[in-house]
Amino acid sequence: MLTPSHTHWSLALLLAFTSLAQGETSAPRSRRSPVYKNAFQQPLPIPAIKEPLATYTHPDTGVPIDFYQLEVKDFEKQFYPELKKAKVKGYDGTFPGPTFRVEKGRETVVRLVNRASNTSNLHLHGSYSRSPWDGWADDVVKSGEYKDHYYPNSVNGRTIWYHDHSNHFDAVNVYSGLFGMYQIIDSKLDEKIGIPSGPKYDIPLILSSHYFTADGDLTDESKEKSSIYGDTWLANGQIQPFLQVEPRKYRFHVLNGAVSRTLNFTIEDANQAISFSVIGSDSGIMASPASTKSLVATMAERWEIVVDFAPYAGKSLTMRATNMWSDMEFADSDKIMQFRVGGAPGPASRYVDQKSALPERFAGVDAQFPVDRISATRDFKMVSHMDLMWGINSYHMDDPMKRVLMRPPLGTIEKLIFRRMSSGTGSTSYWTHSIHLHLVDMKIVSRRKEDPTKLDGRDYLESYEKNAVKDIILLGSNEVVEVLAKYQPYPGVYMWHCHNAVHEDNGMMAVMNVTRLKDFGYTELDSQLEDPMDQRFRAQKYTGTDIEDVKTKILPGFAKLKAYPDPHKLEEFENKYWSSKSLPSAEESGENVVPNTDPDKQAMHNSHHGTATSTGTSPQSTTAPGAHGNHHGS
Repeated sequence: MLTPSHTHWSLALLLAFTSLAQGETSAPRSRRSPVYKNAFQQPLPIPAIKEPLATYTHPDTGVPIDFYQLEVKDFEKQFYPELKKAKVKGYDGTFPGPTFRVEKGRETVVRLVNRASNTSNLHLHGSYSRSPWDGWADDVVKSGEYKDHYYPNSVNGRTIWYHDHSNHFDAVNVYSGLFGMYQIIDSKLDEKIGIPSGPKYDIPLILSSHYFTADGDLTDESKEKSSIYGDTWLANGQIQPFLQVEPRKYRFHVLNGAVSRTLNFTIEDANQAISFSVIGSDSGIMASPASTKSLVATMAERWEIVVDFAPYAGKSLTMRATNMWSDMEFADSDKIMQFRVGGAPGPASRYVDQKSALPERFAGVDAQFPVDRISATRDFKMVSHMDLMWGINSYHMDDPMKRVLMRPPLGTIEKLIFRRMSSGTGSTSYWTHSIHLHLVDMKIVSRRKEDPTKLDGRDYLESYEKNAVKDIILLGSNEVVEVLAKYQPYPGVYMWHCHNAVHEDNGMMAVMNVTRLKDFGYTELDSQLEDPMDQRFRAQKYTGTDIEDVKTKILPGFAKLKAYPDPHKLEEFENKYWSSKSLPSAEESGENVVPNTDPDKQAMHNSHHGTATSTGTSPQSTTAPGAHGNHHGS
């Protein structure tokens, strides 16, 4: 890939965004990528469905465990028909990777084989994965190695995704194509609430934003320290495709897979935005659908929408992206894709009455958070430094003595306050952040402006956010957002970070240790799986996959771990535990977000001496195993 001309833009970016922060406006920049001359001429690619290679039934629970193999490859892909192919990376040699459609209740083991030239790893974003299989940033898979990942898929149906999470290389790896969709399907719920389901009317839609060189290659963004905005949207890896649809309801699983860009998208008929229904968010179907004419989606955020094309038979509709806040705006970069609506509907889906509107509430969906037992309030500042090093409360992921910023006891609920700050000035930052907590579901409580006198920022919740359960929180320019976070269902050491992957790679990532409860008494949770760098599950040299060995050794071995007790029963047990206990004190929950380094020193000492258990509710008794991955080696 060619070296871009913008690698020395950092100072210019700072000056430009400083002007924006002071209320000035600027015209869109000229595109860096070539003009695309084939708009709406290529069909929307639908990623292939990933199929398992073997299945084993858990002898104790009867739960099927499916085995998949996912291979990281270097390859070339044509983006501009008249230009040369681009050098990219992809799972199974596709961009984006194949789609997993896993029925709720089926566990999976995904073997990641790295056949590419660079180091990689795998994070299943939105899964309640135990720590050793969560994709810890230093738990890497080198070229020629493999690692098996064990996933539960036992929560509610939801749209999640998988992507690279390598420390310092996440941004360039995802930018180059290492991402794909993973859907946990709840067929019974889909049928009960009457929403489109199945491959024809239930469409994955992965949006990503890129720059291209004059000859059609992806730009080299390896030296970028601020953001990789991109000036060209891709839909499922295609520039400005079209999708032929029938005049009926369709369901779309929308993922913003861009490295750094937030968008507000509309679907337009002759430049007039049409209404569509938002039915699901990061963590599954919402209790009530919300009608809207535009939808804000930040990096890594997922929304499920239902679009009724019936009123637009014979027409062509356009999906457009509007620039948000301080994200760099480019001219002629707003068109994402086209929907071509046919003249007659096909056979009705067995789940959908085409003539009826969606119900006001979805029966059987409960997204409520208990608000009467908030155990702590934490205040986090997403800090941008003038040297373009990023941090959270001025701490960085590569500082092993200070990066454990939270030690919440298992089963507790906390209020988290997120805001921005520019280091050295004390002023509200102009950057947009997308905040992701691994393992944890969140619910937005409120949003307000940091400075009410400024135009930037919102002081309200969007209609579709009010009933949404999230694992991504958008922190827009001049905004303060308060959320509830529920630390369930499993204990362990996990990352949390800004999902602008450039910020994440350059320090804006921290660690939380969801600690065990001393007197919990839930014996099914006794397996020691809190250490994300557990040597039992690290990458190994790849010499081939023996399916018979998978059936007789690998899958039975994972089953014996009893890694995933029923999360619903476990949540009930945790809720019952706290209903009879006093909520933890500030000292016990580690409410002070400026951490005492002594527990971390003890944690590093323990990690060098084989400690792999996180116990107790007090920071002083929390060992935070694996929280210092740099000291485990990689």
